[in-house]
Amino acid sequence: MKSRRCGRWPGSSAVRPTAFASGRGKALRDQPDDGLTPEEAAFYDALAKNETAAQIMGNKELLVIAAELVKVVRANATVDWWRLDNPRKSMRVAVKRLLRKLGYPPDLEADAVKRVVQQAEALAQEMSARAA
Repeated sequence: MKSRRCGRWPGSSAVRPTAFASGRGKALRDQPDDGLTPEEAAFYDALAKNETAAQIMGNKELLVIAAELVKVVRANATVDWWRLDNPRKSMRVAVKRLLRKLGYPPDLEADAVKRVVQQAEALAQEMSARAA
């Protein structure tokens, strides 16, 4: 499995596996200017890891979901949210609602929520470590 590296989170590449096994992921990777921020790219990779979802949803829809996930995670993030149970539960609920709202396949939703929240935790921890 390949890792996607971004300039902002050099140590988190192992946490962020890419989903370029599917043709849709390859198409995104081949575009030099995909317009994604590092956060959006991380969430895109987490969503597109499931090849079935990538085929059903398509690149454009996954890009929209990734952009919306960044907004939802930022809106629901509190100080050290990944360390406390209640804020983590709230984050999972917010991510789940967004995926349902934007039409992510319901049978693949539980795994996607888990990967997205793990990715959000990794990004939050990286940002916290950089701030300290």
